[in-house]
Amino acid sequence: MRDLDPLEVEIAHVVRSLPERSDREGWGSGNRRWTVELLAALGELGRQHEFDVCTSGWGLRDGHCWGEWLYDLSWVEMKDGHVIDVPMILESEWDLKRDEVEADFGKLLLGRADRRVMVFQQGDATQVKEIVAYLKACVLSFRRSVTGDRHAVGTPRG
Repeated sequence: MRDLDPLEVEIAHVVRSLPERSDREGWGSGNRRWTVELLAALGELGRQHEFDVCTSGWGLRDGHCWGEWLYDLSWVEMKDGHVIDVPMILESEWDLKRDEVEADFGKLLLGRADRRVMVFQQGDATQVKEIVAYLKACVLSFRRSVTGDRHAVGTPRG
């Protein structure tokens, strides 16, 4: 986990812990459970860091945020009712088709956040490497990418 800041290490740890939890708790292969658990675990992490969490089931808790807002999950900092910072945005896509992963990743390219995280699955490690290489090419081709942009991709399954 080179070049990751401490918060990114925590995010990666949460995502990478999901397969073991799935095996231990018997989630099965259904995508819905994986989505719920991913968003809940990262929602909790965001709250631990005192961010407002925008995702299904979280947004209206304590009167903060707007449920799922723009992305599958957003961590925002608010002041006087205004968004002042976005520490992280996240998209997840469980479909194995590259076009489906790319469509959600494209949302992250457009977003302005400290960290942009894409979680997906593939059938094997070779396919994961191919998708990661393709998504890196997308970042490099995007004219609005700037030095210092942070993108992370991960696969808890596959």
